[in-house]
Amino acid sequence: MKCDGSFTQSLSRVQISTMAVKDNLTVAGGFHGELICKVVMIRIASSWLFCTKITDGENAITNLCGLYQAAKLWDVRNPSQSLVVLKGRMGAIRAIKFSSDGQFMAMSEPADFVHIYGSQSEYIKEQEIDLFGEIVGISFSADTEALFVAVVDRTYGSLLEYNRKRSNQYLYTII
Repeated sequence: MKCDGSFTQSLSRVQISTMAVKDNLTVAGGFHGELICKVVMIRIASSWLFCTKITDGENAITNLCGLYQAAKLWDVRNPSQSLVVLKGRMGAIRAIKFSSDGQFMAMSEPADFVHIYGSQSEYIKEQEIDLFGEIVGISFSADTEALFVAVVDRTYGSLLEYNRKRSNQYLYTII
């Protein structure tokens, strides 16, 4: 479905709940069932492929749109090739955060999984946290001793804190 004028004007008021980008294609979903797909090319005017509402239901949030499941990590000093390709278990990667000491990188999927990688091991060492709910944010504490995961869910929504366990050099949860 092409975007008509009235819907295109209302896109400026869409609250984005999820987004995926690959090559020249951007797909976004909204909190009220919107689904938007747009081709974006450098030096060429953007063009809409489609935009529509998937549903008008009470719980109409678009939880996930995905074009791919991997995140490429680049070193800006050598942009000719990526350092590593990191894949999610179920969906596209929503957020990536590095600890302030540079030892860890956390990567979250839209729901259920957070991955922690050791940057000193060239991202080979990984710990996966399997939880329940839509992940809306991740952040390391300033002292890098904790990883916080914000989960949105009507029943189980919370802010989870995972503390660093130094004896084994990985993050550990306190229950």
